[in-house]
Amino acid sequence: MDNDDFVEGDENAQVCVVVTFPDSSRWLTNVYTLTCIQSIREDALSSGNDAYMWSTRPLIIVDKISRQHIEEMIDKSIADNSFEYFFEYFGGVEPRQIKQYPEGFFDKESTIDQDLVLQQASTLLQMLGHSSDECKGMVKNTYLASG
Repeated sequence: MDNDDFVEGDENAQVCVVVTFPDSSRWLTNVYTLTCIQSIREDALSSGNDAYMWSTRPLIIVDKISRQHIEEMIDKSIADNSFEYFFEYFGGVEPRQIKQYPEGFFDKESTIDQDLVLQQASTLLQMLGHSSDECKGMVKNTYLASG
């Protein structure tokens, strides 16, 4: 996990967790405690807002924030191939960020999993199918010309 500023043992907290792999791919999820979600709900109700919530990113609910517990959950999800259900692909590590990682962390021979690339490409194709011709032209000129 990338974040060293971690709230440890808090029962009313939330953290954004970013996991970086040696292929330089980065993955993101939000971890909330049940108590934190209840607090957010109560605040929303007391201010007259609706009694529902949603997340635009993957969300994991835990009893208590613990780095060890989250690392165990990450390891287990990798082992049982459920990682992609809990985490969202966040992009690659940019060259300016590489110095933040220990020397030798990245595997120069490693490439991103082709299934992920195909999944992302499929999503883009689906989105382009519902886009204007102007948008399609911008994508083509910006990304396909540089590829």
